[in-house]
Amino acid sequence: MSDSATAKPSNPNVPFEDVPELRGPLSNGCFVRPANGMTSMFYRYEPTDGQWYWTPDPAQAFWMPCTTLLVSQGKWEGKKPAYFNVSIIEWLNATRQAPPADMPVVELSYLQADFAANPPAPRASDAAKINAALGTSNVQSTSVVRGERDVADGQLDKERVGVKDTVVIKDCHNCTYTLTTYCTKLHMDDCTDITIKVDGANGGKIVSAVVEMYKCERVNLEFGSAVKTLQADGCDTVSSPRSRAATKSAKSATRAKSTRSAAAATTPKKRN
Repeated sequence: MSDSATAKPSNPNVPFEDVPELRGPLSNGCFVRPANGMTSMFYRYEPTDGQWYWTPDPAQAFWMPCTTLLVSQGKWEGKKPAYFNVSIIEWLNATRQAPPADMPVVELSYLQADFAANPPAPRASDAAKINAALGTSNVQSTSVVRGERDVADGQLDKERVGVKDTVVIKDCHNCTYTLTTYCTKLHMDDCTDITIKVDGANGGKIVSAVVEMYKCERVNLEFGSAVKTLQADGCDTVSSPRSRAATKSAKSATRAKSTRSAAAATTPKKRN
């Protein structure tokens, strides 16, 4: 595709407006979807065949063409990237646009810091789903972690989470996250085999003391600061050893509500 078809980016580190998560180039000509405390994904364009390639390998020892969504080797062999990288891969494969030739070279550390400070705005579809889950229209006050797999030490720190943010963790599986900063509330949706640690000793705190979970399985919660309300709807196997009182209270409230509903349904109405 010709260079004239390539949209001119407003951010000097963004090659294509349609995929603002993609940043670069690095000194070796590669681009990256930066990540803090997780795996950054690298991308490179090969002009000889007009194709994009991608790799999660920090050493960039192997690459997959954007015609595939599975890692071919290494510790992630056979795994599919997180949804946001899937979107980038699919877009690059569909358009096969060459990156602009006059972009300034930047360091990965700069891109990581810039991405944390200036993240791309949520897509309309993502914003609608988040609003529906939280019952709010203020999507800008959320920090969203979505579609991640096998994250052993995900950091929810001040670079990723704002003091007024509700942390939303959605569709994540086999992951561990540690909160080391303030947030307003924690909301989890459709997650399995997940551990959430609130590290109060290092500044982690949920200001509202409210944690909400929906359709989650095998959740381990380790609270190092106060959590007064734990709401679990449609969840299975929630372990919270440091907040048993909150867990018991939440279960009792749910059980009492169900009992009242059943009694109301079976008690005949008195006739005057």
